[in-house]
Amino acid sequence: MSDNGFEYLDNAIEIICYLSYFSDNIRSEMWELCPMILNAGNDWAFDYITEIMTPVINYMTRDITTFINYRYNNESIISIMLTLTKKCFENDDSMERESKVAANLISCFISTSKSIQSNQSILELFIPILTLTIPKLFNCKTTS
Repeated sequence: MSDNGFEYLDNAIEIICYLSYFSDNIRSEMWELCPMILNAGNDWAFDYITEIMTPVINYMTRDITTFINYRYNNESIISIMLTLTKKCFENDDSMERESKVAANLISCFISTSKSIQSNQSILELFIPILTLTIPKLFNCKTTS
């Protein structure tokens, strides 16, 4: 995925959503797309963050173990996901919508990863998640 295909992003995301949702198992060729989608969200497709999260959540819920262990260009999907959520939380140009999407992604990851037996490497992933989310809680505004 590159910014050359920007005009086709909606269609590509929709197809990936269907394939990742209706498939019993996600093939290795499809797994290659997950980090590419997240990287696009980190870069040139940030405005499509809501659309991007649906297939990412599908990947996560289909096979959390592969989601945690998959590496792309020597970087884990989790690392790419956390970079994107950090961008959503910390970017001054981000709106409440982006922060909600990032919080939903983190929430989905936490609830999905509970299916993995107590594993020290899983627990270690919660440290950067808490580091991202706790400061956001202190900056929340209430409406009354």
